[in-house]
Amino acid sequence: PGERVDHDVVKLMYRYARQRNVPFDYVELLFSGPSQLPLLFHIRFKTDEAGTVDALRRRHGEPRVIDWGAGAGQSLVWRHDDDLLVVSRVPDRLGEIGHRITFYFAANIEEMLRAEQEQREQKALEHLDFTLANRHSIVTCCECAQAAVFSHAASARANRTRASPLGRIKDIMLHLQERILSRRPMPAKRLAEITAAHRLWTDSQRRQGARAVLGGANLKEADLAKAELPGADLGDADLTASTMCLANLRDADLSGARLHRADLRDADLRRVVLSRAQAVKADLSRADLSLADLSRATLTGAVLRSAALCRAGLKGAELAGADLSGADLREANLSQTDLSGADLSYSNLTQANLSLANLVRADLKFAHLFRALLRGADLRGADLQAADLTGADLRQANLSEARLTAEQAAGAVVDATTTLPAGVKPPGR
Repeated sequence: PGERVDHDVVKLMYRYARQRNVPFDYVELLFSGPSQLPLLFHIRFKTDEAGTVDALRRRHGEPRVIDWGAGAGQSLVWRHDDDLLVVSRVPDRLGEIGHRITFYFAANIEEMLRAEQEQREQKALEHLDFTLANRHSIVTCCECAQAAVFSHAASARANRTRASPLGRIKDIMLHLQERILSRRPMPAKRLAEITAAHRLWTDSQRRQGARAVLGGANLKEADLAKAELPGADLGDADLTASTMCLANLRDADLSGARLHRADLRDADLRRVVLSRAQAVKADLSRADLSLADLSRATLTGAVLRSAALCRAGLKGAELAGADLSGADLREANLSQTDLSGADLSYSNLTQANLSLANLVRADLKFAHLFRALLRGADLRGADLQAADLTGADLRQANLSEARLTAEQAAGAVVDATTTLPAGVKPPGR
């Protein structure tokens, strides 16, 4: 055997998988350092409570079965091109079966070894004192390492299946793979590959391609205009100053994402998760955020002109100074939201929940607040000229110094707990 070779790899260990509602005890991932491509994924778990092995059989057909001997265990092998999936059932000393799932990305391993070999040969040529014997030793070492890695793969070459294992297992693997990119800007080429694979994944109803898992990725100033990323994982991603106008991000996870100054004009954000997202001065003009979750999001100074936020959840969000003029906020939950100084003129807030909201000096001219819940809201200095307050619940609300008429107040639900502007007294008071 040749001398020991240290490869430039990144090793990730996922020790607390079960805390993420994943039926595995331990996950280990190995990536090439230079290319960041996956080399080997290893998963361990005891009882197959989730039926993972049966699910793989149903999806990918019958594997090649390798018996280790009487009572010694068994391996199931699937192959897709040069990649292998091996599921081993390993009995412990008490005879209880444990499971080991291993992905071998053989083409990536071979490419890494080839690149390392070329690098060594180039370095040898640059050093005149590097002897032929030493060069031969390096090549021999690489060949031995390659042979050791592929000894298992060679035994399964005769058995082919149509598709590589995807689903929940691969989703987790991809999620951790992309985490490697979180400290450096993602190359445009790599991003294009991921979006293309996601488009294939959605178009094929998840049978081909791969879901875009970009959680925590550095996507500052990325160009995602018109991108098709429905259902993508962009949680905690840095999308500062990125361009996503006309993008399809329906059902995507953007929780905790940084979207400062991002361009999301006309984007499809229906049912998107933006909880805890940071989107200061982002432009979401005419974006469709119907049924979106924006709870506790920070959208200070953001532009949401004519945006669709019907039945969206914005509880506890920061929208101070935001432009929501002409926005559709019907039945939206804006309770405890900071809308101080926000422009809500001409917006539709029919049956919206604005209880305990901060609307100090907000512009609500010509807004539709039909049967809106404003109980306990702070409307000091708010401009409610020509706003429709029919049936709006203003109990415990503070409207001191607000601009509205007695006729408007008469159409709303007010009582002794409502603080109205000086001189405004609805009939019956």
